[in-house]
Amino acid sequence: MTDLPVAVTTYLEAVPQLGSGWLEGGGRVSGLAPGPSVCVAARALLTALATDGVDLAFGPFLIGPLPSGGLGMDFRHDGRCGILHLHNTGAAELAVGVESDLNWEEWEFPATEALDQIRRRLFASRHSS
Repeated sequence: MTDLPVAVTTYLEAVPQLGSGWLEGGGRVSGLAPGPSVCVAARALLTALATDGVDLAFGPFLIGPLPSGGLGMDFRHDGRCGILHLHNTGAAELAVGVESDLNWEEWEFPATEALDQIRRRLFASRHSS
């Protein structure tokens, strides 16, 4: 099993403590913190991807909270981009495309399918025989 970068594990442990008011928009907008279960799921997903050899260094990989509650992750691989959202509700979304092209493909699925979906749709070359 491959370890995650320390910065990623530290972030996933701390981000639920953001609370409900981390995003301020003149009093009109208030962001929900990612729930602990989302962070546990993200850690498991990222650990599996790291074991697959996916580069989780800053640059090819970014992570941050979603205003609606959850985590957004941005991956770069072989000239393609993937944006994965894991929501506190247990839902997930994945968009995959080429950064300079606006015709990205998008899918919605339960968060429990996120690892399989991102492996098939963004990192397929790593799993083909």
